Amino acid sequence: YKQDRTLCYHGRDIAVMRGKLDHAQVILGSATPSLESWHNSIIGKYHRVELCQRVHAQDNKAIHVLKKGNSAHNNIDLAKAKERDGSERLSPVIISKIAKTLADGRQVIVIINRRGFSHFLIDIRNNEVFGCPSCSVSLTLHNNFTTLKCHYCDYRVTLDEVIAGQEQNWQICGYGSERIEKVLQEYFSTARIARLDSDIATKAGYLNETLGKFRDHQIDILVGTQMLAKGHDFPRVALLVLLQADQMLSLPDFRAAERTFQLLVQSMGRAGRSNNSSEVVVEVSRVDSPIVATAIAQDYPAFAEQELTFRRQFNYPPFSRMACVEMSSENTKRLQNSAEKIGQQLARSRDFRVLGPADPPIVKINNRYRKVIYFTADNVKELRNLLLGWLAKLPTMVSYDVRLKIDVDPQSTL
Repeated sequence: YKQDRTLCYHGRDIAVMRGKLDHAQVILGSATPSLESWHNSIIGKYHRVELCQRVHAQDNKAIHVLKKGNSAHNNIDLAKAKERDGSERLSPVIISKIAKTLADGRQVIVIINRRGFSHFLIDIRNNEVFGCPSCSVSLTLHNNFTTLKCHYCDYRVTLDEVIAGQEQNWQICGYGSERIEKVLQEYFSTARIARLDSDIATKAGYLNETLGKFRDHQIDILVGTQMLAKGHDFPRVALLVLLQADQMLSLPDFRAAERTFQLLVQSMGRAGRSNNSSEVVVEVSRVDSPIVATAIAQDYPAFAEQELTFRRQFNYPPFSRMACVEMSSENTKRLQNSAEKIGQQLARSRDFRVLGPADPPIVKINNRYRKVIYFTADNVKELRNLLLGWLAKLPTMVSYDVRLKIDVDPQSTL
Protein backbone atom coordinates (compact mmCIF):
# COMPACT_ATOMS: atom_id res chain seq x y z
CA TYR A 1 0.00 0.00 0.00
CA LYS A 2 1.29 3.44 -0.94
CA GLN A 3 -0.36 6.52 0.53
CA ASP A 4 0.12 9.28 -2.06
CA ARG A 5 -1.97 12.06 -0.52
CA THR A 6 -1.15 14.41 2.35
CA LEU A 7 1.50 12.52 4.36
CA CYS A 8 2.97 10.12 1.80
CA TYR A 9 4.35 6.79 2.95
CA HIS A 10 4.83 3.22 1.72
CA GLY A 11 3.31 0.49 3.91
CA ARG A 12 6.09 -1.95 3.02
CA ASP A 13 8.85 0.48 4.00
CA ILE A 14 7.09 1.36 7.25
CA ALA A 15 6.95 -2.36 8.09
CA VAL A 16 10.64 -2.82 7.31
CA MET A 17 11.61 0.17 9.46
CA ARG A 18 9.37 -1.00 12.31
CA GLY A 19 11.09 -4.39 12.16
CA LYS A 20 14.48 -2.70 12.33
CA LEU A 21 13.50 -0.58 15.33
CA ASP A 22 11.99 -3.53 17.22
CA HIS A 23 14.68 -6.05 16.13
CA ALA A 24 11.97 -8.17 14.49
CA GLN A 25 12.07 -10.34 11.40
CA VAL A 26 10.03 -8.97 8.49
CA ILE A 27 8.67 -11.31 5.82
CA LEU A 28 7.71 -9.82 2.46
CA GLY A 29 5.72 -12.31 0.42
CA SER A 30 4.67 -12.00 -3.22
CA ALA A 31 4.58 -13.94 -6.47
CA THR A 32 5.47 -10.64 -8.16
CA PRO A 33 7.69 -8.64 -5.78
CA SER A 34 8.50 -5.04 -6.56
CA LEU A 35 11.73 -4.56 -8.48
CA GLU A 36 13.09 -2.65 -5.48
CA SER A 37 12.59 -5.69 -3.22
CA TRP A 38 13.99 -8.07 -5.85
CA HIS A 39 17.06 -5.89 -6.32
CA ASN A 40 17.54 -5.76 -2.54
CA SER A 41 17.63 -9.57 -2.54
CA ILE A 42 20.22 -9.56 -5.32
CA ILE A 43 22.59 -7.20 -3.51
CA GLY A 44 22.15 -9.02 -0.19
CA LYS A 45 20.09 -6.43 1.64
CA TYR A 46 17.21 -8.92 1.82
CA HIS A 47 17.50 -12.70 2.18
CA ARG A 48 15.52 -14.38 -0.58
CA VAL A 49 13.57 -17.58 0.03
CA GLU A 50 11.88 -19.04 -3.03
CA LEU A 51 8.91 -21.41 -3.08
CA CYS A 52 9.54 -23.40 -6.24
CA GLN A 53 6.70 -25.89 -5.90
CA ARG A 54 2.98 -25.27 -6.15
CA VAL A 55 0.61 -26.45 -3.45
CA HIS A 56 -0.72 -28.93 -6.00
CA ALA A 57 1.86 -31.08 -7.70
CA GLN A 58 0.70 -30.20 -11.20
CA ASP A 59 -0.36 -26.97 -12.82
CA ASN A 60 -3.23 -28.09 -15.01
CA LYS A 61 -3.72 -24.62 -16.44
CA ALA A 62 -3.90 -24.01 -20.19
CA ILE A 63 -3.14 -20.42 -21.20
CA HIS A 64 -4.47 -18.91 -24.43
CA VAL A 65 -3.39 -15.52 -25.77
CA LEU A 66 -5.82 -13.64 -28.03
CA LYS A 67 -5.04 -10.50 -30.00
CA LYS A 68 -7.44 -7.69 -29.22
CA GLY A 69 -9.30 -6.33 -32.25
CA ASN A 70 -8.53 -2.97 -33.86
CA SER A 71 -9.48 -0.14 -31.50
CA ALA A 72 -11.45 1.49 -34.31
CA HIS A 73 -13.92 -1.37 -34.04
CA ASN A 74 -14.59 -0.38 -30.45
CA ASN A 75 -16.04 2.98 -31.46
CA ILE A 76 -19.83 2.86 -31.74
CA ASP A 77 -22.24 5.58 -32.77
CA LEU A 78 -24.20 6.51 -29.69
CA ALA A 79 -27.46 6.41 -31.65
CA LYS A 80 -26.85 2.72 -32.42
CA ALA A 81 -25.13 1.71 -29.20
CA LYS A 82 -28.32 1.48 -27.14
CA GLU A 83 -29.89 -0.80 -29.75
CA ARG A 84 -27.00 -3.26 -29.93
CA ASP A 85 -26.51 -6.20 -27.65
CA GLY A 86 -22.76 -5.49 -27.50
CA SER A 87 -21.88 -8.94 -28.86
CA GLU A 88 -18.98 -7.53 -30.86
CA ARG A 89 -17.23 -6.77 -27.58
CA LEU A 90 -16.13 -10.31 -26.78
CA SER A 91 -14.27 -12.82 -28.90
CA PRO A 92 -16.23 -15.93 -29.98
CA VAL A 93 -13.42 -17.96 -28.38
CA ILE A 94 -14.13 -16.35 -25.01
CA ILE A 95 -17.89 -16.83 -25.34
CA SER A 96 -17.54 -20.51 -26.22
CA LYS A 97 -15.15 -21.18 -23.34
CA ILE A 98 -17.45 -19.46 -20.86
CA ALA A 99 -20.40 -21.50 -22.16
CA LYS A 100 -18.47 -24.76 -21.76
CA THR A 101 -17.32 -23.85 -18.24
CA LEU A 102 -20.87 -23.07 -17.16
CA ALA A 103 -22.13 -26.30 -18.73
CA ASP A 104 -19.58 -28.19 -16.64
CA GLY A 105 -20.98 -26.58 -13.48
CA ARG A 106 -17.85 -24.56 -12.75
CA GLN A 107 -17.15 -20.85 -12.29
CA VAL A 108 -15.67 -18.01 -14.33
CA ILE A 109 -13.80 -14.83 -13.39
CA VAL A 110 -13.60 -12.01 -15.94
CA ILE A 111 -11.16 -9.17 -15.19
CA ILE A 112 -10.99 -5.88 -17.05
CA ASN A 113 -8.98 -3.16 -15.38
CA ARG A 114 -11.37 -0.35 -16.23
CA ARG A 115 -14.52 0.76 -14.48
CA GLY A 116 -17.65 2.06 -16.08
CA PHE A 117 -19.62 1.40 -19.22
CA SER A 118 -17.36 3.01 -21.84
CA HIS A 119 -14.04 4.84 -21.63
CA PHE A 120 -15.17 8.16 -23.00
CA LEU A 121 -17.55 10.06 -25.27
CA ILE A 122 -16.27 11.77 -28.40
CA ASP A 123 -17.91 14.49 -30.48
CA ILE A 124 -17.28 13.37 -34.07
CA ARG A 125 -18.06 16.84 -35.45
CA ASN A 126 -14.81 18.25 -34.08
CA ASN A 127 -13.12 15.03 -32.94
CA GLU A 128 -13.05 16.20 -29.31
CA VAL A 129 -13.38 14.04 -26.23
CA PHE A 130 -15.86 15.25 -23.62
CA GLY A 131 -13.78 16.04 -20.58
CA CYS A 132 -14.17 16.98 -16.94
CA PRO A 133 -14.44 20.75 -16.29
CA SER A 134 -12.34 20.39 -13.13
CA CYS A 135 -9.69 17.87 -14.26
CA SER A 136 -7.71 17.36 -17.46
CA VAL A 137 -9.17 13.89 -18.04
CA SER A 138 -12.09 12.52 -20.01
CA LEU A 139 -15.36 11.58 -18.35
CA THR A 140 -16.30 7.90 -18.21
CA LEU A 141 -19.76 6.63 -19.15
CA HIS A 142 -21.58 4.84 -16.33
CA ASN A 143 -25.00 3.42 -15.48
CA ASN A 144 -25.96 2.04 -18.89
CA PHE A 145 -25.33 5.20 -20.94
CA THR A 146 -27.02 7.55 -18.48
CA THR A 147 -24.20 9.26 -16.56
CA LEU A 148 -20.76 10.69 -17.27
CA LYS A 149 -18.40 10.65 -14.29
CA CYS A 150 -14.89 11.85 -13.44
CA HIS A 151 -12.80 9.24 -11.63
CA TYR A 152 -10.67 11.95 -9.99
CA CYS A 153 -13.05 14.58 -8.58
CA ASP A 154 -16.33 12.63 -8.87
CA TYR A 155 -17.95 15.31 -11.07
CA ARG A 156 -21.11 13.90 -12.73
CA VAL A 157 -23.39 14.99 -15.52
CA THR A 158 -26.21 13.15 -17.27
CA LEU A 159 -25.69 12.02 -20.84
CA ASP A 160 -28.92 13.72 -21.93
CA GLU A 161 -27.55 17.08 -20.77
CA VAL A 162 -24.43 16.59 -22.89
CA ILE A 163 -25.84 15.32 -26.17
CA ALA A 164 -29.07 17.41 -26.17
CA GLY A 165 -30.86 14.91 -28.39
CA GLN A 166 -28.09 14.74 -31.00
CA GLU A 167 -27.00 11.12 -30.55
CA GLN A 168 -25.90 10.87 -34.19
CA ASN A 169 -23.03 13.31 -33.53
CA TRP A 170 -21.42 11.24 -30.79
CA GLN A 171 -19.47 8.02 -30.46
CA ILE A 172 -18.64 5.95 -27.41
CA CYS A 173 -15.15 4.49 -27.20
CA GLY A 174 -13.92 1.44 -25.32
CA TYR A 175 -15.61 -0.50 -22.55
CA GLY A 176 -15.28 -1.22 -18.85
CA SER A 177 -16.47 -3.66 -16.20
CA GLU A 178 -20.04 -2.38 -16.19
CA ARG A 179 -20.35 -2.89 -19.95
CA ILE A 180 -18.86 -6.40 -19.81
CA GLU A 181 -21.33 -7.37 -17.08
CA LYS A 182 -24.21 -6.31 -19.34
CA VAL A 183 -22.80 -8.15 -22.37
CA LEU A 184 -22.44 -11.35 -20.35
CA GLN A 185 -25.99 -11.00 -19.08
CA GLU A 186 -27.16 -10.81 -22.69
CA TYR A 187 -25.19 -13.91 -23.68
CA PHE A 188 -25.88 -15.99 -20.59
CA SER A 189 -29.32 -14.92 -19.42
CA THR A 190 -29.72 -17.85 -17.02
CA ALA A 191 -26.30 -17.51 -15.39
CA ARG A 192 -25.85 -15.82 -12.02
CA ILE A 193 -23.56 -12.87 -12.73
CA ALA A 194 -22.13 -10.27 -10.31
CA ARG A 195 -19.67 -7.40 -10.59
CA LEU A 196 -16.98 -6.15 -8.21
CA ASP A 197 -15.24 -2.83 -8.73
CA SER A 198 -14.68 0.29 -6.66
CA ASP A 199 -17.94 1.82 -7.93
CA ILE A 200 -20.04 -0.69 -6.00
CA ALA A 201 -17.61 -2.34 -3.55
CA THR A 202 -17.87 0.70 -1.27
CA LYS A 203 -21.45 -0.22 -0.37
CA ALA A 204 -21.57 -1.51 3.20
CA GLY A 205 -20.97 -5.25 3.26
CA TYR A 206 -21.18 -5.67 -0.51
CA LEU A 207 -17.59 -6.80 -1.02
CA ASN A 208 -17.60 -9.58 1.58
CA GLU A 209 -21.14 -10.61 0.69
CA THR A 210 -20.33 -10.97 -3.02
CA LEU A 211 -17.07 -12.85 -2.41
CA GLY A 212 -18.89 -15.14 0.02
CA LYS A 213 -21.60 -15.90 -2.50
CA PHE A 214 -19.02 -16.64 -5.18
CA ARG A 215 -17.10 -18.91 -2.82
CA ASP A 216 -20.36 -20.78 -2.04
CA HIS A 217 -21.11 -21.08 -5.78
CA GLN A 218 -24.18 -18.86 -5.63
CA ILE A 219 -22.58 -16.82 -8.44
CA ASP A 220 -21.46 -18.36 -11.74
CA ILE A 221 -19.55 -15.45 -13.33
CA LEU A 222 -17.77 -12.74 -11.37
CA VAL A 223 -16.76 -9.64 -13.35
CA GLY A 224 -14.41 -7.05 -11.90
CA THR A 225 -11.32 -4.92 -11.98
CA GLN A 226 -7.87 -5.64 -10.54
CA MET A 227 -9.33 -6.01 -7.04
CA LEU A 228 -10.13 -9.57 -8.15
CA ALA A 229 -6.56 -10.29 -9.21
CA LYS A 230 -4.87 -10.82 -5.85
CA GLY A 231 -5.37 -12.88 -2.73
CA HIS A 232 -8.53 -14.81 -3.58
CA ASP A 233 -8.81 -18.59 -3.45
CA PHE A 234 -11.77 -20.02 -5.37
CA PRO A 235 -11.17 -23.72 -6.12
CA ARG A 236 -14.23 -23.99 -8.42
CA VAL A 237 -12.91 -21.40 -10.88
CA ALA A 238 -12.13 -23.20 -14.12
CA LEU A 239 -11.80 -20.20 -16.44
CA LEU A 240 -10.10 -16.84 -15.98
CA VAL A 241 -10.58 -14.22 -18.72
CA LEU A 242 -8.34 -11.16 -18.65
CA LEU A 243 -9.46 -8.44 -21.09
CA GLN A 244 -7.25 -5.62 -22.42
CA ALA A 245 -4.45 -7.05 -20.32
CA ASP A 246 -1.66 -4.85 -21.66
CA GLN A 247 -3.43 -1.49 -21.81
CA MET A 248 -1.24 -0.07 -19.01
CA LEU A 249 1.87 -0.41 -21.21
CA SER A 250 0.80 2.76 -23.04
CA LEU A 251 0.90 4.90 -19.89
CA PRO A 252 3.75 7.47 -19.59
CA ASP A 253 5.13 5.85 -16.45
CA PHE A 254 8.39 3.94 -16.03
CA ARG A 255 6.57 1.44 -13.77
CA ALA A 256 3.99 0.58 -16.47
CA ALA A 257 5.70 -2.69 -17.48
CA GLU A 258 6.03 -3.80 -13.86
CA ARG A 259 2.34 -3.16 -13.17
CA THR A 260 1.32 -4.99 -16.35
CA PHE A 261 3.41 -8.02 -15.44
CA GLN A 262 2.01 -8.07 -11.91
CA LEU A 263 -1.59 -7.83 -13.13
CA LEU A 264 -1.10 -10.65 -15.63
CA VAL A 265 0.60 -13.06 -13.25
CA GLN A 266 -1.61 -12.34 -10.27
CA SER A 267 -4.77 -12.61 -12.37
CA MET A 268 -3.72 -15.93 -13.87
CA GLY A 269 -3.16 -17.21 -10.35
CA ARG A 270 -6.91 -17.08 -9.67
CA ALA A 271 -7.43 -20.12 -11.93
CA GLY A 272 -6.08 -23.62 -11.37
CA ARG A 273 -6.18 -23.50 -7.58
CA SER A 274 -7.34 -27.11 -7.33
CA ASN A 275 -6.32 -30.40 -8.89
CA ASN A 276 -8.90 -29.90 -11.65
CA SER A 277 -7.86 -28.58 -15.04
CA SER A 278 -8.49 -24.92 -15.82
CA GLU A 279 -7.98 -22.36 -18.57
CA VAL A 280 -6.82 -18.77 -18.81
CA VAL A 281 -7.65 -16.53 -21.76
CA VAL A 282 -5.55 -13.36 -22.01
CA GLU A 283 -6.58 -10.65 -24.47
CA VAL A 284 -3.74 -8.29 -25.46
CA SER A 285 -3.01 -5.74 -28.16
CA ARG A 286 0.66 -6.79 -28.55
CA VAL A 287 1.02 -10.55 -28.62
CA ASP A 288 4.77 -10.21 -29.30
CA SER A 289 5.45 -8.06 -26.23
CA PRO A 290 8.31 -9.47 -24.09
CA ILE A 291 6.40 -8.32 -20.99
CA VAL A 292 3.43 -10.45 -21.99
CA ALA A 293 5.69 -13.38 -22.92
CA THR A 294 7.45 -13.51 -19.55
CA ALA A 295 4.13 -13.11 -17.72
CA ILE A 296 2.51 -15.95 -19.66
CA ALA A 297 5.52 -18.10 -18.82
CA GLN A 298 5.26 -16.84 -15.22
CA ASP A 299 9.00 -16.26 -15.38
CA TYR A 300 9.61 -13.47 -12.90
CA PRO A 301 13.47 -13.68 -13.00
CA ALA A 302 13.44 -13.20 -16.79
CA PHE A 303 11.10 -10.24 -16.52
CA ALA A 304 13.15 -8.70 -13.71
CA GLU A 305 16.38 -9.08 -15.67
CA GLN A 306 15.05 -7.28 -18.76
CA GLU A 307 13.27 -4.58 -16.76
CA LEU A 308 16.26 -3.92 -14.50
CA THR A 309 18.42 -3.51 -17.60
CA PHE A 310 16.04 -0.75 -18.75
CA ARG A 311 15.94 0.86 -15.30
CA ARG A 312 19.74 0.82 -14.98
CA GLN A 313 20.14 2.49 -18.37
CA PHE A 314 18.08 5.50 -17.26
CA ASN A 315 19.08 5.40 -13.58
CA TYR A 316 15.50 4.77 -12.45
CA PRO A 317 14.75 3.09 -9.11
CA PRO A 318 16.02 0.75 -7.74
CA PHE A 319 19.33 2.16 -9.03
CA SER A 320 18.52 5.53 -7.51
CA ARG A 321 16.14 6.98 -4.93
CA MET A 322 13.52 9.35 -6.25
CA ALA A 323 11.32 12.04 -4.77
CA CYS A 324 8.57 14.05 -6.42
CA VAL A 325 7.76 17.58 -5.31
CA GLU A 326 4.34 18.55 -6.61
CA MET A 327 3.19 22.16 -6.71
CA SER A 328 -0.46 23.01 -7.26
CA SER A 329 -2.61 26.12 -7.41
CA GLU A 330 -5.96 27.28 -8.75
CA ASN A 331 -4.13 30.23 -10.35
CA THR A 332 -2.09 29.20 -13.38
CA LYS A 333 -0.13 32.48 -13.50
CA ARG A 334 1.06 32.28 -9.90
CA LEU A 335 1.91 28.60 -10.36
CA GLN A 336 3.92 29.38 -13.49
CA ASN A 337 5.77 32.26 -11.80
CA SER A 338 6.68 30.02 -8.87
CA ALA A 339 7.83 27.27 -11.24
CA GLU A 340 10.03 29.72 -13.15
CA LYS A 341 11.70 30.98 -9.95
CA ILE A 342 12.33 27.43 -8.82
CA GLY A 343 13.66 26.48 -12.24
CA GLN A 344 16.12 29.36 -12.20
CA GLN A 345 17.34 28.35 -8.74
CA LEU A 346 17.71 24.72 -9.76
CA ALA A 347 19.67 25.70 -12.87
CA ARG A 348 22.34 27.23 -10.62
CA SER A 349 22.78 24.01 -8.63
CA ARG A 350 25.07 21.29 -9.95
CA ASP A 351 25.15 19.03 -6.91
CA PHE A 352 22.08 16.90 -7.62
CA ARG A 353 20.03 15.39 -10.43
CA VAL A 354 16.69 17.00 -11.13
CA LEU A 355 13.95 16.97 -13.77
CA GLY A 356 11.51 19.85 -13.97
CA PRO A 357 9.56 21.88 -13.07
CA ALA A 358 7.33 20.34 -15.72
CA ASP A 359 3.71 19.55 -16.43
CA PRO A 360 2.64 16.03 -15.40
CA PRO A 361 0.50 13.96 -17.81
CA ILE A 362 -2.60 15.03 -15.85
CA VAL A 363 -2.14 18.77 -15.54
CA LYS A 364 -5.30 19.64 -13.59
CA ILE A 365 -7.10 17.75 -10.82
CA ASN A 366 -10.08 19.14 -8.95
CA ASN A 367 -9.54 22.67 -10.31
CA ARG A 368 -5.91 22.77 -9.19
CA TYR A 369 -3.17 23.03 -11.81
CA ARG A 370 -0.01 21.05 -11.17
CA LYS A 371 3.74 21.19 -11.76
CA VAL A 372 6.17 18.48 -10.72
CA ILE A 373 9.89 18.27 -9.98
CA TYR A 374 11.70 14.92 -9.72
CA PHE A 375 14.85 14.64 -7.64
CA THR A 376 17.09 11.58 -7.75
CA ALA A 377 20.03 10.57 -5.58
CA ASP A 378 22.15 7.48 -5.06
CA ASN A 379 20.69 6.68 -1.64
CA VAL A 380 17.93 7.79 0.69
CA LYS A 381 20.27 9.67 3.06
CA GLU A 382 21.63 11.76 0.21
CA LEU A 383 18.08 12.34 -1.05
CA ARG A 384 16.86 13.45 2.37
CA ASN A 385 19.72 15.91 2.85
CA LEU A 386 19.16 17.24 -0.66
CA LEU A 387 15.45 17.82 -0.05
CA LEU A 388 15.92 19.40 3.38
CA GLY A 389 18.47 21.86 2.05
CA TRP A 390 16.47 22.75 -1.01
CA LEU A 391 13.09 23.02 0.72
CA ALA A 392 14.50 25.58 3.15
CA LYS A 393 14.79 27.97 0.19
CA LEU A 394 11.27 27.39 -1.10
CA PRO A 395 9.30 30.00 0.94
CA THR A 396 10.99 32.81 -0.99
CA MET A 397 10.18 31.24 -4.35
CA VAL A 398 6.55 30.15 -4.21
CA SER A 399 3.36 32.19 -4.03
CA TYR A 400 1.19 32.05 -0.93
CA ASP A 401 -1.52 29.91 -2.55
CA VAL A 402 0.81 27.30 -4.07
CA ARG A 403 0.58 23.99 -2.22
CA LEU A 404 3.52 21.63 -1.98
CA LYS A 405 3.43 17.86 -1.66
CA ILE A 406 6.55 15.72 -1.24
CA ASP A 407 6.37 12.08 -2.24
CA VAL A 408 9.50 9.98 -1.66
CA ASP A 409 9.64 6.87 -3.89
CA PRO A 410 6.55 7.87 -5.94
CA GLN A 411 4.70 4.89 -7.39
CA SER A 412 3.13 6.84 -10.25
CA THR A 413 4.30 9.64 -12.49
CA LEU A 414 0.82 10.55 -13.73
